[in-house]
Amino acid sequence: MDFDDLELDFDPIAGFYKTKLDTWRSTKDDLEATKEKLKELVLKLKSGNYVQSEEGNVNISNAWKRICNGKCVFGLDVKNLSEGALTDITVVLHWTPEIRRNYSSSVYAGSKVTNEIERSALLIVSVDEPKFARYSRYDCRGILVFKRKGVDGQINLPGFAIDVKDYTSRIDVKTVDLANGDVNALLASLSTLSEITVHADLADDNLESKLIVDSMLRLIEFGADKYFLADDIGDTVNGSIIRYRRSGDGYDITIFFRDTGNLEHLLHHLHSTITPSINILPLRPDSDARTGDSLSKKIIGTEAITRKFGECLREQINIASTFQRNFVDASCHDPNADVTDIYRKARTKLIERELATDLLYERLESPK
Repeated sequence: MDFDDLELDFDPIAGFYKTKLDTWRSTKDDLEATKEKLKELVLKLKSGNYVQSEEGNVNISNAWKRICNGKCVFGLDVKNLSEGALTDITVVLHWTPEIRRNYSSSVYAGSKVTNEIERSALLIVSVDEPKFARYSRYDCRGILVFKRKGVDGQINLPGFAIDVKDYTSRIDVKTVDLANGDVNALLASLSTLSEITVHADLADDNLESKLIVDSMLRLIEFGADKYFLADDIGDTVNGSIIRYRRSGDGYDITIFFRDTGNLEHLLHHLHSTITPSINILPLRPDSDARTGDSLSKKIIGTEAITRKFGECLREQINIASTFQRNFVDASCHDPNADVTDIYRKARTKLIERELATDLLYERLESPK
């Protein structure tokens, strides 16, 4: 009998598993589409026949290098010298001697994160610190892959390296650098931290002064944006960074943090220092930031909180199931595959859902 033909609505447990089955099928389709897209990109890069070289149309130069939170961060200036914006930007790196290191990239146009370059932007590449037991230097070459007017293009990145001497060359990001408004230090920090957005119920318009005076955070201005750094509170809180914006009857607060402990201690610090006490809630994944449609408007009463609590638990199960499937797929294709990145991405998602679940549980325990 086909599982789809069963009438499961009367059985909440069976209904739950049917929902999970539908989710798995949807996730599988998404994974297949992503895999095909990556295979197509790799084939294009290997052949070189379908990816247009943009040498002369795009200029990239090394700008700076910093060490921060166990990662080496490179800033590269990118100038688009031709018509049409660069979109769908991807960075591909190769190391000599060959190593497998997780890396990520982001593009800043001024103080805004973007995935397209009109004229000029700063490309930031963050690489996990390598082991120096065998080699003292790792050289990197790479390419920037993008689309221009729907046509695939690429350009070589300037060579850069990670050297053991970097860690004694005073290029590590220090608290004083952030406190003095060093923009490169701020961008290096943001690129190496995890982030999550929560909603705070706070009616008045004085959150900035409360963060500075009550919570003792340091204001850092970057373009039109304001960031708040924890630098003199305690080791468990220091290093975290906050950015906020008005949303409905409160604020959406983006928190940049090292690990779960760092995040949890900062949340407790905010809750205990800001008066009147703020109610911090997880932001709805489907909230509309443009209209300020925040979680505070959606959750009304214990019944709604309980339902959201159950949704968060199910999402954690889905994340774990997806991780298991990706882990198995990677191992089957290559028994020597490095699955660290798969684990790290899954763990980051779990951290976000665990925080949301904990906050909702606190609401259930202490309803207002």
